[in-house]
Amino acid sequence: MDEILARAAQLLGEDSLTLIDGLRTDGRNRVARARRASNGEVVIVKSAVGEDGLPTADPSDDEESTGRRMRNEGVGLAFLSQLEITPPIAPRFLAG
Repeated sequence: MDEILARAAQLLGEDSLTLIDGLRTDGRNRVARARRASNGEVVIVKSAVGEDGLPTADPSDDEESTGRRMRNEGVGLAFLSQLEITPPIAPRFLAG
């Protein structure tokens, strides 16, 4: 999870993210709640993992089921972010 948090911090322009708790630590995804160093904001970090349990991310690989799952989730979240619902049900920021 340390490697995943370090990469997420880099994408967010943060020096670091502090792990609050691991929401999902097994299965096809790793999901954690973390706190941003700059402003204390809480973020959710998710990483897809391959069959070997290692983080994997090549959303352009049509043959890879992990890439396909990532693309499908991204499309769904992009759609949900367009709905005018209060409170919002999709993230404000999504990176792949």
